[in-house]
Amino acid sequence: MFHTIRKNQRVLMLIVVILTILAFTFFYTRTSSLEYGKSQGIGTVYGNVLTQETAQRLAENYELAAALELYDFLGSLGGMARDQTAALNNFILNQLIIDHEANLLGVEPKDDQVAQAIADRPIFQTEGVFDVAKYQRFLKEQLAPKGIREQQLEDLMRTSLRATTVRKIITSVMAVSDQEIRNAFRNYQKQDLQVVK
Repeated sequence: MFHTIRKNQRVLMLIVVILTILAFTFFYTRTSSLEYGKSQGIGTVYGNVLTQETAQRLAENYELAAALELYDFLGSLGGMARDQTAALNNFILNQLIIDHEANLLGVEPKDDQVAQAIADRPIFQTEGVFDVAKYQRFLKEQLAPKGIREQQLEDLMRTSLRATTVRKIITSVMAVSDQEIRNAFRNYQKQDLQVVK
């Protein structure tokens, strides 16, 4: 037996090396892909993976909304949380919910509505009129040092408009016509039936 092993030593070594390489390749790629998947996604919302980058961008919207004095928007999406962390978590999740529900309801603010909402912010106005210099200063002094782009400000205003519109749709009063009242009354009133045998 030793004579056979010694005779085929090179072939056996080659087989052992190939099997070792295949085993390491299989286990390493499988483990690294699992770790990669764990680091990429922190949760799932509506079937979509919520990445760390997306959560960070949505968290930046919290500070941006506070800087823009969108307190109504912060209150409605942040909820009545006891601490800053819970309010931030609620804010992140509620932004995703608002975007999803707005898409289902077909609520999409137009670009001119977003521009008007930005122009209507008191922080960008001088004597009730939009001041481009204040807007540029805000972008340069407030957003640029934090790495926030102008597009993110527009997206935040778009989400704010979506939230306002969805809230109006949900809380609106539904009118019932007189005909619908009569039909409901007929359905629930006592009826006499006669059967012919």
